[in-house]
Amino acid sequence: MRDALLRFTDGLEAGGHDPRGYVLHHKGRQIASAAWAPYSLSRPHEMYSLSKSFTSMAMGFCVQQGFASLDDKVVEFFPDDLPAVVSPKLAAMRIRDLLSMVTGHAEDTTGHLWASEDGNWPKAFLSLPVVHEPGTFFLYNTGATYMVSAIVQRVSGMRVTQLLAPRLFEPLDIRYVWSTRDPKGVDFGGSGMRIAVNDIAKVGEVVRTNDGSRLPADYMTMATSFQVPNGGAGSWASDGVNDWNQGYGFQFWQCQHGAFRGDGAFGQFMLVLPEQEASLALFSSSENLQGILDLVYEHLMPALASGAESVGAHFARQVREDLAPVTRDWAGAYTFESNEVGLEALTIRDTGDCLEYAVQWSGQAGTLTAGKERWVEQVSPVFQWQPEAVCAKVGELDGRLALRLRFPEMTQSQTLLVAVVDGAAEVEFRCKNRFGRTEYPKVLSR
Repeated sequence: MRDALLRFTDGLEAGGHDPRGYVLHHKGRQIASAAWAPYSLSRPHEMYSLSKSFTSMAMGFCVQQGFASLDDKVVEFFPDDLPAVVSPKLAAMRIRDLLSMVTGHAEDTTGHLWASEDGNWPKAFLSLPVVHEPGTFFLYNTGATYMVSAIVQRVSGMRVTQLLAPRLFEPLDIRYVWSTRDPKGVDFGGSGMRIAVNDIAKVGEVVRTNDGSRLPADYMTMATSFQVPNGGAGSWASDGVNDWNQGYGFQFWQCQHGAFRGDGAFGQFMLVLPEQEASLALFSSSENLQGILDLVYEHLMPALASGAESVGAHFARQVREDLAPVTRDWAGAYTFESNEVGLEALTIRDTGDCLEYAVQWSGQAGTLTAGKERWVEQVSPVFQWQPEAVCAKVGELDGRLALRLRFPEMTQSQTLLVAVVDGAAEVEFRCKNRFGRTEYPKVLSR
């Protein structure tokens, strides 16, 4: 088993998946884990759409307690937010249609919710045309999951994370769960949650065993089973045999080889392998999610099926960086004309084992310290839309000074490249694996 784990772990690195960590359980025991510094198994990390599976669990409790039924019509919960004319297709949309992504919309509704001027997301959702008969057309639709979250809050009086806290999180000693909310205070539901890999592993085992002690068993059986096909019209990944056209449950994907999963963008997984009595929690920053699952099928699944165990195996590694050591003096001070990036001024100081970057960026000012041979963790609003923990390391890349920033609770990483020619600085900013812009034009100092 250890050889298989090693091949899997090496494969995550070699495949460019930029792993953060994983925890593997087999027959109720944790048999392996891995963590790539500066990330941690115990630190919360954004999950993107893996959040959807938790919103589904919250709805499961609402159904179990009689707050709602899967066949309740969506319009019944939002009488004050309905359009002047409710189409027959909108009127027919049920909670189960939201959960299984067959609302009848022709496009993902999420952008319309974020763009709503009055901050009333249910009203924005309900105003959109329902093109297909609900229940007949699969379309991955994060706005539908938001509506599940909104219904949970309406019928229970609690946000998704509040409802799950005493029923799921606290009994499992999951102490930190954070969630993005809409302007009215409703958990976004379809994305935006942060939970640690260790804690996802705990939930994965609860989902796998499904004995009713932590989650409503009947509902979870439905949620993790095939409910609708997703490999035909309306599927965004329907070519060939892959893990995005095996069917969809209630915010859980069906997989090849009898498995199922919750997953999020850039490779955040809660994967359950029922036939092998195993579950895997894994966070990464990958652009090839199928490649990660293929590694599981190639290396872990056969070893688990053989019954071989390696209890307690742990791989402690460093993230792979393409940086060479700092070999020259990069100290200098530079100012910049108004530019698209927002960089206004940059001063670099050498303190021996670190470089300090004093930055003015889009009206913000701050200092980042980057280790030459180690990650330096700090909190800075610079380079980020809100204060975040950030780990900084510096090196050289293709003749330029490269400041590499990794956010230990986020998938993305950022790089600030500086070239100095005749006393002038040319700066390039890059961002890896986040939604939105990732590359920007180079900025020249005055």
